Amino acid sequence: MAAQLHYPDGYIPQRAILYCRISDARDRDGQVTTSGVEDQERRLRLHFESVLGWGILIVLVENDTSAFKRRRVRLPDGRTGLRVVRPKYRHALDLLASGEADGFAALDLDRAMRDPRDLEDMIDIVEDTNVLVKSVTGSLSLDTDAGITMARVMVTMANKSSRDASRRLKEKAEAKALAGEWGGGPRPFGFEPDGITIRQAEAELIREGSEMVLEDVSIYAQVRDLRAAGVESSMGKRMSTQAWRQILMRPRNAGILAHNSDEIGPAPWPPIVEREVWESVREKLERDEPGEASVRRWFGHGIYLCGRCGAPMMTGASGHRVGAHRVRAYRCSAEAHLSRAAAALDAYIEDIVIARLSRPDAASLLQPLTSGADAIDVKATRQRVRALRETVRELASDRALGLITREEHLRGRDTAQAEITKLERALTSTITSSPTAKLIAAEDVAAAWDELGLGVHRAVIREIMTVTVNPARRGRLPKGVTLDESAIQIDWVSSPRRPMGVPHVSSEA
Repeated sequence: MAAQLHYPDGYIPQRAILYCRISDARDRDGQVTTSGVEDQERRLRLHFESVLGWGILIVLVENDTSAFKRRRVRLPDGRTGLRVVRPKYRHALDLLASGEADGFAALDLDRAMRDPRDLEDMIDIVEDTNVLVKSVTGSLSLDTDAGITMARVMVTMANKSSRDASRRLKEKAEAKALAGEWGGGPRPFGFEPDGITIRQAEAELIREGSEMVLEDVSIYAQVRDLRAAGVESSMGKRMSTQAWRQILMRPRNAGILAHNSDEIGPAPWPPIVEREVWESVREKLERDEPGEASVRRWFGHGIYLCGRCGAPMMTGASGHRVGAHRVRAYRCSAEAHLSRAAAALDAYIEDIVIARLSRPDAASLLQPLTSGADAIDVKATRQRVRALRETVRELASDRALGLITREEHLRGRDTAQAEITKLERALTSTITSSPTAKLIAAEDVAAAWDELGLGVHRAVIREIMTVTVNPARRGRLPKGVTLDESAIQIDWVSSPRRPMGVPHVSSEA
């Protein structure tokens, strides 16, 4: 390679990128400041725009962003791998590779990259497009072979320096953890900056969020409400589903001191939630929330059952025909045995739930699952649930390999799933209050229902009823009718189960 031969004499980029980055831009109070990147931009403009005459296309800023820390991401070929995640740096590479930009400038080499892979990606673009890549300090200069070699050496050294610093911090944190002390760092949500004193307002949100998880209220629904209430992360950022999920799964919520996911012992702060609550929340969140995008609107997604095979009904693309129109539908997730108009079915179930919970005997639906001598062993029950879930996975694997028939797979899966549902209800009854009980206690059930979020609606349906969608009658529905109600089977949880496939069953408990 002889990159230096490709530049004409006096070449000056006219569509250059100014790149500004700082790894840690937080002040003593943990707030992100912009003074560092603003100073970088000022110095870059003075050197490249005012002195050298470069034309500036765009300024890309990645404040409070590491050029060393890696995260596990999905790669273009479908595999997962550890990569430094810097969207603005990647955008800069795209602009340079496409020819939209013809220069790249940073204050110093370590402001631009500390990972050898990032440097090699930049070198590939330089060799292909002949863009100029420079720094104010002169440590980054990729227009000669010597400059490229020196950049490789310096990035390797910068990477080692970051690794050494990271190792020392981990060792220090581990030593503190083993001594029963908080390891320091940014303020954890729910705690004051000392990491030990509980901030009660945020702790109450953690308690409410933990209870809502156990009531099947999705993380998405919770974060939507938190944002509406103006709740931010401890760093002052907009609350995200990933951040809230991680907050609710932390061992520190239960007063547990941990290091690298290993429990060290009791923490020097009181628990925000009981250990049993935290363990149940963690286990529930470790499982994927199925069909999250659909759950956001349709409260029967994954809850209603197919009357032909017992598989959950899922919402999918529009396709169910009502008259001359096609509408969003629930479909059998196993073999697409049948479908129903989603909006009409949800409205029907909603009316039945409200009517049933408005009756004087609504409390009869809340028969206790455990009491007295029948109280469950939480630890053993949780282990049994995990074993049953492993059985379900093994059945699916055996079916895929042809070791068992489809009927054997479905029979085993349904039996295991029914036991899992029973055990999870028992677990939940020991550590959280019933969302249905809150509705029954309301003066106006319909008004209280409307005030609740979608996740609570789903939790109530799971708690009190089983909805089975049976094959509809042959022929067209009467004009203006969008649902054959006689084909919808309702089984109240507190009542004896009826055989699957029976036509319309009264909603009377």
